[in-house]
Parts: sequence; C-alpha cells; structure tokens
Amino acid sequence: MDVPQFLDYEKKLYQGIIERIDILINLYNYENSLQNDHHLFPQNNYLDQILFIINKENRFLHNKEISQLFLKYNKEHNDIVGLQGKISIILNKKKKTISNLVSYKYSKAYKDTVWGKKEWLDENNKPKEKHMYKERKKDDFLKSKF
Repeated sequence: MDVPQFLDYEKKLYQGIIERIDILINLYNYENSLQNDHHLFPQNNYLDQILFIINKENRFLHNKEISQLFLKYNKEHNDIVGLQGKISIILNKKKKTISNLVSYKYSKAYKDTVWGKKEWLDENNKPKEKHMYKERKKDDFLKSKF
C-alpha cells in the first residue's frame, strides 16, 4: 500500500468514527431532552397533559398520536384504546372553553380529525405547512376497525 492509499484509508476510518460520535451525541441529546420533558410533564391533569403534548409536538395531532405520546410520559396507562376515547372526550368537551384549541377535519371520516392551535391555521382555516398533521395510513385504518 502506497502513501496516498494509506492516507485515503485513514481518512475513511476517521470519517466513520466521526459519524458514530455524531450519532452518540444526538442520542445523548435526545435522551437528555426526553428526561427534561418528563420533569415538565404535568402530573395530575389530563387536559394539561394533552395540551403539553400538542405544544411539544408543535403540529396538529390525531387522537391516536396524542395517546401514543401520552404513554411515553405516563407509564401507568397501558390501554391505548381507552386512552384515545378519554382524550377525545376531554378535547371535544374543552374545545369550547379553550380559545386557541381547534380541531381540523381533513376528510369526511371522523378519524381524520386532528387537534392543534388556532394560530397554526392559515387565513383559509387550513393548517400551515410547519404545523401540518400526518395523514393516517391505510394500514392504521384497517387496524383500528378490527
């Protein structure tokens, strides 16, 4: 192996090490932010917990997404279907009393309703791009029916 080949080999080796270090840094930062979020997560009020999740995600969310994120913060619950129902009831009930809480229905299907903040809507009352919801996948629909 001549010198240029050796140097090229060393360069690739160090680039790989740097990529792995970057991954470890990102993982550490993610775990740190998750631990900090756990300290900020409201403890005794479902509505405050739901609103915390919506604010944290900074976009429109389906009930199922809110439920899945809720379970990450609150390990006491394990019934996601029951939790989805509870979240739906709370949001629909409180929608009238919380001025900036809105629901947005993007199709005729009831399950295509997402929750967010009024300021996340544009002048046509459609979600702004940076707060856009994720559309449900067909598989999610089939799983939720059976």
